[in-house]
Formats: sequence, C-alpha cells, structure tokens
Amino acid sequence: MREKLLTKFYDSGLARKAFRYYVGAWTTVTSRVPIGTNIFEREWDTLIVLDTCRVDALKEVKDEYEFITDVDKIVSVGSTSNEWMANTFTSTYIDSVNSTAYLSANGYSSRVFKERRYPEVHMGTKHQPPSWVADEFCYPEDFLLLDQIWEYAPQDSPGHTLPEYVMDRAVNVGRSLNPEHLVVHFNQPHAPYIADAIGENRELKEFEQSPFESLRQGTDRDQVWEAYIENLRMVLDQVEVLLDNHSAEKVVITADHGEAFGEWGMYGHLPGMIHPHVKIVPWVTTKGDDKENYQPELEQEHNSERDTESQLRALGYK
Repeated sequence: MREKLLTKFYDSGLARKAFRYYVGAWTTVTSRVPIGTNIFEREWDTLIVLDTCRVDALKEVKDEYEFITDVDKIVSVGSTSNEWMANTFTSTYIDSVNSTAYLSANGYSSRVFKERRYPEVHMGTKHQPPSWVADEFCYPEDFLLLDQIWEYAPQDSPGHTLPEYVMDRAVNVGRSLNPEHLVVHFNQPHAPYIADAIGENRELKEFEQSPFESLRQGTDRDQVWEAYIENLRMVLDQVEVLLDNHSAEKVVITADHGEAFGEWGMYGHLPGMIHPHVKIVPWVTTKGDDKENYQPELEQEHNSERDTESQLRALGYK
C-alpha cells in the first residue's frame, strides 16, 4: 500500500511540478553555497570516479582488491552526475581546473560544459526545472584536457562506455600528458547492469535494464543488488589495471553520487536528493605504479557525431 501511494504521488502532475520548483530552488542555493566537499578541497593526484558507487557496496567487495584498504566517505556536492560536475568544476577552483585532465565516459560532460544545460529532472518529460543558477561552472577550454571518451569509444553496450576503454585512455593520458590532476570518470556501476550479460553473451534481463522500475514492481532486491555489485566488480577490475600502469603518489577512488535501492521508499538518484545513500560517497586513498604491462590502443577522436541524448537515454534518463 505504501509503495502504491508513493508511486501514485510520484506520477501525479502536482508532484512533478512541486519537484521541479524544489530542484530549481535547491540548485540555485547550492550553486552558491555548496552542500558537500569539493574534490579540490582534498589532496590527490589522480581521482577515479565510479558513477553511482555506494559506500556499502565498495565495502562489500573491498577484500577482493588489494588496492582497497580503508573505505572512508565524504558528502558529495551532487546527487546526479550533472549536478556533481557543475558544482565541482567551478570558477572558484579555476586554477586547479586549469591543471586538470578530465576523462569522462559520462555524456553529461557535454551537456554541462558545452551545452550549458543544468540542472535537469527526468520524470518522463524533457524540460528543465526553473533555476536561477549563476553560470559559474567551467567551459571546456578551462580544462587542461576535456576528453569525452563516450563520444568515440566503441559502443559494445549501448549507452555504456565499457571500463576497459576508459582505463586505456587514462593510461595513455597519464603517460603522455602527466597532468597535475587527472580525473577518470567511469560509467560503472551505473545502470543498466551489463556485467553478467556481457560475461554470458546474452541480452539484458528486464531487471538489469531497468532495475528501479523492476524493484518498484516487486523484483527481489538481492537479485538487483547483486547485478549492481557485478557492475562494480567489472569497473574495479579495470581500475586495478590502471593502477598497475599509472604513476601517482596519491590516487583517490570516489563517486559522483550513490544510488537508492528502495530505502525510505526512494529509488535511483535525482537532482537535490539528500538521501544518505545518494549524497554520501566513498573516499579511498591508494597509489599507482606504472609497471608498463599494458599498452594503450584507443585514440582520441574529434568532431564526433554521436548523440548526447541517445547516450543518456540508454543509461535510463528519459
């Protein structure tokens, strides 16, 4: 009964309108007075961003990876990728951004930095909420390098840039450019949960393609959670290769935001979502040592015609 009432309220026109205005007010305030810790307030050489990685998920698998010891946590400056990007790479930290190579598998890097579109609410419509956000987030030319890997990497799984391509570019840029700050933004473990389907050479099951709709309809949470964990293992396997082929004294593994799996009747992640499993993200410190046992092959391409809308839609953003 409770789930039906929440779903009915969520789908109602009044809820949509109220939420749009809430997000507009939220982003207006937090763009000026951020809630959370900006990554440039911490010390690091390389920052590995795992999209939607929860603290408890990383703790669950940490014993499988030698490079993960203690899993600390911070409060993110966003509860969606575009909110995190816009509140992270701002004029306040322009000197740090100038020395940052940002490698992104997430299509919002184009939406935010090139198209200047922020924030957005995906509730079955294509409009943005009202917002009076100061245009303080950076432009592509403010970065030492803005490498949008999703634009040109092979699309073995629609919407998802596989982690091996992100790892490949990170090794290349780390060796060739040796930036003061390197940010490597993977897609995984973000839905759809593709790891098992790729390993078994099959099509995605419904709960892997649309996990949160499946949860609302009664799919077993443990089944969906395990698929999410497999996506996390999928990306951590490539992080391990990266750390063996990248020299950095201080590497941090974190997330742009987390994910709600039904706690408090909430699912997924939306702008302005203050749910603790969404706003609180991991902060793991490790290091990289280039053993030169991997040679990158993927080359950056320019003037891609790959569509941002299609890429985001494949990730579940309607």
